Amino acid sequence: MNPAINVTVAHLRKKVPAGMAKRLFLLTDGSPCSTRVTGARMPDWQLRKYVAKEINLARKHGIQVYTLIIGHNAIPDEQCREMFGLPRFWKRVEEREKTGNVLARLVLDNFQKYIKARG
Repeated sequence: MNPAINVTVAHLRKKVPAGMAKRLFLLTDGSPCSTRVTGARMPDWQLRKYVAKEINLARKHGIQVYTLIIGHNAIPDEQCREMFGLPRFWKRVEEREKTGNVLARLVLDNFQKYIKARG
């Protein structure tokens, strides 16, 4: 997950003009996974730290990051807070068929906040 966030943030920083709203909506089951070059699995706690670092860096550069955690087997709230920050930055949807509606609500809520802040 952290390499994907890194690439996306680099793209937003370089390709989206200054002054434009920059948002990243991340859809995940919440469990970062990665392996070393040797094929050994990296510890989950370490991957969560990497994800948190990338998200904090994005926010430091003015990119707002919101996460939708999908699935009833998704990670616990404590780990969500560790990676994604305060609960206002992430939502959970347990039934996959409701994902579209919850994502639409997350985007619309964010857009409404953006419009109010500009008006």
